[in-house]
Amino acid sequence: MQTFGYGTSDEETAAKKAEQVEILTVGSPDELQGVEMLWNIILENKHEKVVEKSIEFLISLYMVVMFMKFKRFFKNIQNEAEENVIQIRKMIVEKCMKSLDYYRLEKNKEIKKVNK
Repeated sequence: MQTFGYGTSDEETAAKKAEQVEILTVGSPDELQGVEMLWNIILENKHEKVVEKSIEFLISLYMVVMFMKFKRFFKNIQNEAEENVIQIRKMIVEKCMKSLDYYRLEKNKEIKKVNK
């Protein structure tokens, strides 16, 4: 896993960090190994700069995980939408074919009437 620096809290930075860090199936950052130790550093360390950097890293970590969750969520929605489009296209083709069949049958009826 690559490390990333302490960044700002904007979405673009989170997106870049998400590309650098692969988080496969994390429910929350609390499930990651070492997060408890990071919290201990934040709560118990006397060095202000260390605490500040640890907080920045923790915020970045939460942002990356949330970004990945949203990315997966929207990918699922996109996949469902694509499946719906396929189903709708199939329905349209079926309706068109039924309409053509109906038209063909009606035309045959008219031809039979004329031939009688």
